[in-house]
Amino acid sequence: MACLNLPHPLRILIENIYLVGVVPGSKGPSTSEINHCLHPLINDLIDLWHNRLFLTHMPTHPHGLLVRCALVPIVCDLPAAWQISGFGQANCGDQCHECKLQLLVMENLDYWAWPQRNNQEHCTLAKEWLNKLTETAWNKHFKLNHFCWSKLLHLPYWDPTKHVVINSMHGFYLGILQCHC
Repeated sequence: MACLNLPHPLRILIENIYLVGVVPGSKGPSTSEINHCLHPLINDLIDLWHNRLFLTHMPTHPHGLLVRCALVPIVCDLPAAWQISGFGQANCGDQCHECKLQLLVMENLDYWAWPQRNNQEHCTLAKEWLNKLTETAWNKHFKLNHFCWSKLLHLPYWDPTKHVVINSMHGFYLGILQCHC
């Protein structure tokens, strides 16, 4: 993580970068595994949002400053973005975390005609998934709606339809950039 309030040359210095964690495993984690990895970070972010943090001394504020911290945006490759935010992968039939355009009609280039996703609908379907009691029920709900629960949804300000940014250079390097549109 990096503090986006810092000027860009300072933001990218190693002393200003915060390693959140390392996800174990030789391949990508499952949804439940990624939620377990996110749990400690989300607890800290909720605390920093509600209770804030008092910085005792800063060059422009010698008497200290009370700050609130938030996680916005998340920048990652497409598979990680979908998983971390609770969306289904492209093979589910959805191709975007911002709109509901299906793969079957991907030739539709009229942006204004694309049905937009919204945070309220996403959270409702993710909570329905979370309230299922068995793995079979989770899978059935996911197959029908293409949503599952993400720990990030505990953050009161976080919107998965607006706060996920696809790392375009990573997509270009992997040769999947053409799949973003």
